[in-house]
Amino acid sequence: MLKYYAGMLLLMATTSFSFAFTFTITGKTPLKKGVEIRWYAYEKIAEETIVPDSNGKFTIKGQLQNPGEIQLKAYYKNAVYPISFFLFTESQLQASFNPSAPVDFWQISGLCARCKAFDAATQLAYKSLNKINQANAEKTTEQYLLQAKKITGMGVDDYTTMLLDMQVLSMLAGVVDTATNKMAYKIFEHKKFAPYTKINNRYVGFSLYKSLVSQYTSNQAYDSAVTKQIRSSSMQISLFTATVKQLKKQTQNLPDAITAECMYNLLLDHKDPAFRDSLTIEQMKQLCSEFLQQYPKYPARSKIELVQQFYTTPLLRNNAPELTLLDKKENEFKLSSFKQKYVVLNLISPYEQNYNDITTHLRDIQQQNSSNKKIQVLFVHAFSDQRYWLKQMRNDTSTLRWLIPLEADYLTRLQVTGTPVTYIISPKGKVLYKGHPLGITDELLKKFLTGRYD
Repeated sequence: MLKYYAGMLLLMATTSFSFAFTFTITGKTPLKKGVEIRWYAYEKIAEETIVPDSNGKFTIKGQLQNPGEIQLKAYYKNAVYPISFFLFTESQLQASFNPSAPVDFWQISGLCARCKAFDAATQLAYKSLNKINQANAEKTTEQYLLQAKKITGMGVDDYTTMLLDMQVLSMLAGVVDTATNKMAYKIFEHKKFAPYTKINNRYVGFSLYKSLVSQYTSNQAYDSAVTKQIRSSSMQISLFTATVKQLKKQTQNLPDAITAECMYNLLLDHKDPAFRDSLTIEQMKQLCSEFLQQYPKYPARSKIELVQQFYTTPLLRNNAPELTLLDKKENEFKLSSFKQKYVVLNLISPYEQNYNDITTHLRDIQQQNSSNKKIQVLFVHAFSDQRYWLKQMRNDTSTLRWLIPLEADYLTRLQVTGTPVTYIISPKGKVLYKGHPLGITDELLKKFLTGRYD
């Protein structure tokens, strides 16, 4: 975590922002080979790649039109090590990456006081995310705002107000209504989102703002497409196609970063039944192809490539892929070794926004079926460093059976674009269900246990 020691005098020197400013990052790593550095500015739509020289040194030079966030990602031995930070003015930064470091794999120095204040508010939000639930949501967000505004300079202008609003909305977006297993808050109808319904180019470089307003714009396009089809009583084109058409109309005058993010959201929502009506495999593959041609360096390009693959070989029509799994005692076993059982396989990132709600729900499912010898519930750490999580698993005293997949291409095998995701696999090895963990209920399991869907 970046430490925040800035005083008021130093902050005052950084409150007048530079626009269209440049930055330089001089980096080093003790690794002489095998590491790749990728960097991405959120206001842009291209991820750039840097390979350190034989001495482990690298240099990144870039330019931002407005203040925003930068993300660095180191790729080393099939693991990804990301770090994000804020920039408000012309900067000369130093970065170091060491995957063997005991705590922080990345170290960034040279950040201005304003950047450190934003980082402090973000780290504070992470702590609030770990404890927020339906019962304490309002109190937790209020406490967060009170604490965040004590950070020197936070909440005193439009940039800091925007960040705090986005953090609160992001927290509420992850709160689950335990009675329905659906989102407890309609964040786009929340009073804190009202000032942001009209997109402001100055904020596009901030990840939370970009993510939320892009999703809002995509939802607006979908709602408009539905309304038009209801009024015309016509389904001449698929709802998905109508949504894409409406989205292109809505984003004509928006920044490319928002337009790309909106289309990306729609392509990832291809599993939504509302978008599956009369949409052919060829149509979906064409839309993915157009996106990849238009944004050849898009940071999440690989996910859209996977979507193309999903429509070519849908997982639900095939047998479950083979996986080698490792438990905390370092015992290896194959996923296919559970052929006599229905396997509930859960892929969860430890950084999931509503991680606690999801694991609590799945723990309940596991306990309800603890005496049922036909069911095996497994939990897989996804998108995490194997060495680090093996250590965490050894210290885990919970009843959840955490595992690590050993194949480097396990995400591709399972056709995963993001977590969390749950699979129900029959004793014959067929995938019966692929969806969100909160969609799994005891009633649904009983339905599959009848064997009619094997």
